Amino acid sequence: MLIFFQKRKISFQKNISLASLTTFRIGGPARYFVEVEDINQLPEIIQETKKRKIPYFILGGGSNLLVNDQGFPGLIIRLRDRSLIFKNNEVRGSAGVFLSGLIQESIKYNLTGLEWAVGIPGTLGGAVKGNAGAFGCSLGDLVQEIEVLTPRGERKIYQKTTLSFSYRQSSLKKSDIVLFLRLKLKKGSQKLSQSLIQSYWRKKKKTQPLDLPSAGCVFRNIELKDLPNKTIKTLKKKIPSEFLDQSLIPAGWLIENCGLKGKKIGGAIISQKHANFILNFNQAKAADVKKLIRLCQIEVKRKFGLELKREIKYL
Repeated sequence: MLIFFQKRKISFQKNISLASLTTFRIGGPARYFVEVEDINQLPEIIQETKKRKIPYFILGGGSNLLVNDQGFPGLIIRLRDRSLIFKNNEVRGSAGVFLSGLIQESIKYNLTGLEWAVGIPGTLGGAVKGNAGAFGCSLGDLVQEIEVLTPRGERKIYQKTTLSFSYRQSSLKKSDIVLFLRLKLKKGSQKLSQSLIQSYWRKKKKTQPLDLPSAGCVFRNIELKDLPNKTIKTLKKKIPSEFLDQSLIPAGWLIENCGLKGKKIGGAIISQKHANFILNFNQAKAADVKKLIRLCQIEVKRKFGLELKREIKYL
């Protein structure tokens, strides 16, 4: 499929495998696929897909995502714009920038504040929408400004004062497409940053299964503030006091204590190392993963009376 945009010809590929573009390595083909080198082309492309009544999805790093076995019947748009502009202690980055690349570039400028994100495979756009975080830090803490494309095709800028972030959530609308972010970092040193990265990476390797394809943590940890007092009182007899002290119950602990570590369905398995990870160990299908997800939800509800909410998205 070829479409002309202001005298520019853009080629749309057909039937591209999405399994190869996701960290889970699962999923059928996309009917259409396009890589956008210049993020300024995006409004035109979105407008054209709407005109043709073609559904679309913006694909970042392909992490935190489970693609249907039948694939996607519309257009997958992958942002290839990797622009970064550093000024003083701030950086302006496009939504398609991988966190790993941003970390390394910020270190070159002797800036610190992103080391905790080592090993997170996503891009800035997806990371800020889900307020990605680790080791007590999160991306929302650094955000100064976000530029988005609204469903009406308008470019809009949200300032820090108009944004709110919470555990794995942001106030950004689901329909808004992130274009650019401005982050505020701190002056640091390359030596200290590299040391922090190595420390965080060692901890990840020790506690997380990084040797097989996955989409990261499957479920959100449960915040006590979201639970009624009656439920919390009941839980005091079932969970360690440290979880009550930190007001957060790890989903992995709940799944493990339902005896589900190592449970297999098809080519998917609940990790023996960290129960909040489902791994693709043998050409797993999306249906296999969904069955394990549902099993976890049923068993945690039965034993603890708690609802596990997915952190990963279905496409």
